Amino acid sequence: MTRHQIRVRDIEAKDVDTISKIHVDVWNETYRGILPDEEIDRRTYSSSKKHWAQALDKPDKHTFYLLAETEGQTAGFCIASSRPRDSFDYDSELMAINILKAHHRKGIGKALFFETMRRLQSMGCKKMYLWVAEKNINAIDFYRRLGCIPINESKEDHGSTEIAFGININDKADWDQ
Repeated sequence: MTRHQIRVRDIEAKDVDTISKIHVDVWNETYRGILPDEEIDRRTYSSSKKHWAQALDKPDKHTFYLLAETEGQTAGFCIASSRPRDSFDYDSELMAINILKAHHRKGIGKALFFETMRRLQSMGCKKMYLWVAEKNINAIDFYRRLGCIPINESKEDHGSTEIAFGININDKADWDQ
């Protein structure tokens, strides 16, 4: 398999339209059949655009947004924070990795994951966690291959179960492999 050049960079205000579309499209591609349709249908291009414009207009020094490009196209993005939302014994959170299905299995997720760990480590973080829908088997397999282990689970209001996975950032020696 040929690996294409992957460029990971910070998301900028000029990316709002592209990121908004990817955000909604990935939810439709990935979560249809995993989460209730009402949960997915709430995400529209206009609501996503508004959300991203606000997030980028008022940046939080603890949160960063990364975009991945390959083959001349924007393939996906991620969000991470050194201020986690949950009270686990983890000092950072990978809040989302969203990659268009057409770009799966090309190293995009891995590139975003490892750049996220580098950034969090540079912010002084040592342990990162993330949430995955229990029925999102592809994502669970992906995170397990990267060394993440289950640390908790939660039943969501809409009925699905989410699993929290954690990883010790400092123990991950093979970031570039």
